[in-house]
Amino acid sequence: MFLKQSTNTQHVLIGPFLDEDDGKTAETGLSIGVSDIRLGKAGGNIVAKNSGGATHDELGFYQITLDSTDTATVGELLIAVHKSGALPVFKYCYVLEEAIYDAMFAASASAFDSNARVDVASIEGSDATDQINAACDASIETYGLDHLVSASVAGSDVADNSIVAKLVSKESTADWDDYVNTTESLQALRDRGDSAWTTGGGGSAPTVAEIRAEMDSNSTKLAAIVADTNELQTDWANGGRLDLIIDGILADTAEIGSAGAGLSAIPWNSNWDAEVQSECTDALNAYDPPTKAEMDAMWTTAQTEAYASDGAAATPAQLLYMIYCAVGEFSVSGTTITGKKLDGSTTAMTWTINDASNPTSRTRAS
Repeated sequence: MFLKQSTNTQHVLIGPFLDEDDGKTAETGLSIGVSDIRLGKAGGNIVAKNSGGATHDELGFYQITLDSTDTATVGELLIAVHKSGALPVFKYCYVLEEAIYDAMFAASASAFDSNARVDVASIEGSDATDQINAACDASIETYGLDHLVSASVAGSDVADNSIVAKLVSKESTADWDDYVNTTESLQALRDRGDSAWTTGGGGSAPTVAEIRAEMDSNSTKLAAIVADTNELQTDWANGGRLDLIIDGILADTAEIGSAGAGLSAIPWNSNWDAEVQSECTDALNAYDPPTKAEMDAMWTTAQTEAYASDGAAATPAQLLYMIYCAVGEFSVSGTTITGKKLDGSTTAMTWTINDASNPTSRTRAS
């Protein structure tokens, strides 16, 4: 129910008041005074009604008359009554400003035309349509929506990090100025895509006939693969070509026997002679031993006389000379033995014996 702000003599019907015991019998003889009627104005604390109680109307409904004090606050108005003998009753009303109430409910309500339609002109003025259009245009321009279709746009027209800016910029702070329509618009991307398809793919897009021919070609190749696979299955079957080859290998392996036992009686093949001789020659050439002539010359050619120093390793020739010196011409003086060279006078080596009379050992001295 709507009430007019700060207006006297506004009647409100509240109820039904029912018996608190059976919950259905209408209580028609209650004495409801001003203190029994409580009001809650626009969500504020509940207070008592300003003046006057309530009188029974019919069927347990009671008439309450509100005055200007009761309706002074615009907004929701709660009317609550809890009278002994009856169940609690409450009702919500809405207090409207005087002008709004009159525009809606007065005898000649100006808010509606003769067909009960809202009269915009009476609300906004004589040029209501123009005012509404102007307000809409101003709002659109305020938020830059006119730049979508009817006005050119610059970077400053689109706020950084707005949804539109983030659609065109990958920077952490999305900026419309990053967008270059000549290379990044949908048309530019389409043009680049068409070009890449033509040049990168090796020509224009294939025709339906070309696609069909390629599919037929692949079908032929698939059929050939299937045929080869079937052939392999036949070859692997018992008695097939591959199976017979494997059986032959197994038979030859059986002849060799365990640990090569079957190889012990292999006869010599004269065809191997040349190959064996060639391998031996190659091995001797790589070894390079002395020839017979070189061996003969070693025993008929005089070797240069030489002796190894005491404790040093000797060559074969030095060893021969040293042996000859030890058993050949020498002289003894005290505990010193002096071996001579081939000339019989030059000292080759000397030894020291452990006793001048009865020696039992000697040690080379030089």
